Amino acid sequence: MKVLIVDDEPAMLLALKRMLSGIDGVELVGSFRSAAETLDFVRRGNVDLAILDIMIAADDGLALARSLRSIRAELDIVFTTSHAEFALPAYDVYPLDYIVKPISAVRLAQSIARAVNRRSSSSAPEQPAANEEALSTPLTSREKDVLRGIAAGWSNEEIAEQLQISLSTVKVHTRHVFAKLEVHNRVSAVTRAQRLSLLDEDGTGQQ
Repeated sequence: MKVLIVDDEPAMLLALKRMLSGIDGVELVGSFRSAAETLDFVRRGNVDLAILDIMIAADDGLALARSLRSIRAELDIVFTTSHAEFALPAYDVYPLDYIVKPISAVRLAQSIARAVNRRSSSSAPEQPAANEEALSTPLTSREKDVLRGIAAGWSNEEIAEQLQISLSTVKVHTRHVFAKLEVHNRVSAVTRAQRLSLLDEDGTGQQ
């Protein structure tokens, strides 16, 4: 598991390095104090998990997370922050975890384990196509609309504006879509939806 950390506080970077050094299977590939150097590294290097402070001096950790995902869609993200009130906005980029400081070594290890398990599951051989014939619970028309917005790369705010529904309603529909598709993030949702032909213009797939 290749991990990078981003925080503008040298003491926090040091603490994270020490905690990560005690977790088996973790390779720390970079530690940064700004968004620009983080993005430059990810464009050039291979990273599985980014541990980001939400407030990075003059940079916005949420904006950084969106930029990182645009470069590497499968990247897992763990947010760290001293501000619990950012939890809801952070949901828009579907982080693997959201940890409020002070960070527990146990909690960090659990987050790493979740990332490892998720990647192990996604790399497992796919089941025969027959298992992809139908969902146990079909998507509603509105859930399909939200799914198409996700596939188009729209943010939750953009989906809400396009469908003329509230942001909270978009988030509820998104959770339902994830549950019905049995996935945990946008990339996996789109991948499975494509296999099920749920994104076809003619509306084929589950009705």
